[in-house]
Amino acid sequence: MRFQYPRPADWSTALSAALDAWSDETPCTLLCYDERWRGALAQWEAEGGELPDHFLPLPIWRTTIFSEEWLLYALIRGVARVVLVSAAESEKPALLRAAAMVQTVFEALGDPYAAERVAIVCETTPEALTKRFSAPLSPYVSPGRFRFRLQTEKNDSMRLIRDALAKLAAERQVDAPVLLPSGSSWGAVAVTDRCTLCFACTGVCPTQALQAGGGIPKLQFTEARCVQCGLCANTCPEQAIELTPRWNPSQEANQAVILRQSEPAYCAECGAVLGPRSVLDKMVATLQSHPLFGQPDRQLLLRLCADCRVKAQFRETDPVRIWEL
Repeated sequence: MRFQYPRPADWSTALSAALDAWSDETPCTLLCYDERWRGALAQWEAEGGELPDHFLPLPIWRTTIFSEEWLLYALIRGVARVVLVSAAESEKPALLRAAAMVQTVFEALGDPYAAERVAIVCETTPEALTKRFSAPLSPYVSPGRFRFRLQTEKNDSMRLIRDALAKLAAERQVDAPVLLPSGSSWGAVAVTDRCTLCFACTGVCPTQALQAGGGIPKLQFTEARCVQCGLCANTCPEQAIELTPRWNPSQEANQAVILRQSEPAYCAECGAVLGPRSVLDKMVATLQSHPLFGQPDRQLLLRLCADCRVKAQFRETDPVRIWEL
């Protein structure tokens, strides 16, 4: 879920315009607050209070619109620090999770001020806030280097953000995956030996990070598409899927990798692909003690596709009747 207003594209346009007009010689501390704190700031300024020169005030609708997408975008655009004034304590946990992910990413890039790039502030006065952040920070990314805008779809925005971070990581020779805090929207998926290649996970994956291998029984995964929603793990009937929040700065994140693959089983008559051979062999071994499939000719029915199985049953001269079992 996300706010329909302001739209990400509108917010990024406003921020880009403000940063384009900002002097590159002065580090920018982006101060974001909503109308619940706007009155306190207006009253303080009317009484003679003044924000430091490195503060760029940007009123917003709600501080809860900020996620890792918005925070990363601001820092990549050249903002030195983002200060979010949240008027409600209940909003703080979600903001802190997003800030923790951003901090981990910039720590991996070697930023000595990674822990200070995002500040979540609750129940504070303008005077106390200006004293706390009176010293400016130098931006980690040169202002104006990346000029893209946030897109309507979050996945499109995150793809642009990942590309920018990948360039920064390549310059600093960071190519190993970096573990992220729990709840982060980037990560990897792994499957255990319990996976039967039923492909239930591919049907619920909203970003197509998990895909079937077409005519070959295999499960493919593209890490750059994964948003760690957990739908695949919750849907898997074998509980064979494990999620790992992490940021992979290498180009491998954009390439599909095979998580599990099996030799295909073919219909004994028409040659159509039935599915993984390992699953079919296990099914035959399990059912061979059943009275209905005790004879070899009856077991052959298990190795036929649906159409050929019906034809084979009609050809039988002495079919097994259910009341005879």
